[in-house]
Amino acid sequence: MSGFLDDREHAAENLFVHNEEMLFLARRAGVRDLARWAADAMRLGEAQRDKYVATLIGTMVAGSGDAAILQVVTKDLEAAGKGSDAADAARVLSQAVALASDELSGRRPRQPLGRSASQAPKTHPIGASLSWRD
Repeated sequence: MSGFLDDREHAAENLFVHNEEMLFLARRAGVRDLARWAADAMRLGEAQRDKYVATLIGTMVAGSGDAAILQVVTKDLEAAGKGSDAADAARVLSQAVALASDELSGRRPRQPLGRSASQAPKTHPIGASLSWRD
């Protein structure tokens, strides 16, 4: 009987680890897409954009919450003369995380925000690819 309980405990632990990994991947995809959106708004070149994306993902991995990341993006946009309110950045992050979460769980195939599959362009309307696989 103890083998059965050990198996259940092990399965519960595995499920917890899997769920946490999926949350991390969805959040990372959201931060990546937010960074791409901001970089495009600031008209950064491809190399600068990639560096900006890596910096924001590094900030997330280091333990910064969404509020801190949104604050960085908002300040960067303001410094570049591309005034954007925090609500815009928060919306992009929220939608990108939700989309990535649905993709990861298999509830929805990859498609850009705000469009049906038949209307979907090749990239997100704000210019960022929304695949968590990048």
